[in-house]
Amino acid sequence: MGILKDKIFSFFDYRDDVEDLYPVDGKGFEQRFQELIAGEIDDNEVDSIDNFNDNLIIPEQMINSYLIDKQVEKGIDIGISNDDDVNRKLIRYSQSIISIKGTKKSYKVLFKLLGLECDIIEHNIVSGFDSGNLDNPLRRFDSKCASCSDYTVIIYSTKTPQLERAVNKIIDFCEPIDAKLRELIFSSSGLQTGGINSNLQNFPTVHLGGNNTVNISATLQTGN
Repeated sequence: MGILKDKIFSFFDYRDDVEDLYPVDGKGFEQRFQELIAGEIDDNEVDSIDNFNDNLIIPEQMINSYLIDKQVEKGIDIGISNDDDVNRKLIRYSQSIISIKGTKKSYKVLFKLLGLECDIIEHNIVSGFDSGNLDNPLRRFDSKCASCSDYTVIIYSTKTPQLERAVNKIIDFCEPIDAKLRELIFSSSGLQTGGINSNLQNFPTVHLGGNNTVNISATLQTGN
């Protein structure tokens, strides 16, 4: 039964009913026309309006077209996946993820959302003082971060352009101000997941701390 369709014509003046022409089954042309429009609203608009707040606030019920805007609002618009489920989880756990941003855990949590295992290797802090070897690319001078710590990220998956873009977006989001990526390595040896289309049953959740866990399932974002 329609919510608006069954009531729409009662909102009109009684003269509209009296003067309505071309009746079919007791309903004139005007009434049938108005009920047609109201039926379209019942089928396509009422549910969204009825749960308006839930559809804008609760990630699991949020209308798909609002997901990216909500990520921007939450400060977690990383753009790593086209998967609505992953984007809903980023919104749901945005506060927890942002609270660990810049730590090894933040890298691993976001990589796990894409079904990836990784290792992060920290290198010793490199001195910024001139040692006489000006060609050493690992030396820091006045124009660079003298106290930055280099690190290497190893992703246990086969490299693809799509995957590399997603991984670099996570690194850009997580990288602390006093650290600098030295090398990004994709390694199929010791492969944990077999890539984004693999079976993810070996690690179905990501632990954020406390009672927060995130189920893993993802589709990489296409394009830039």
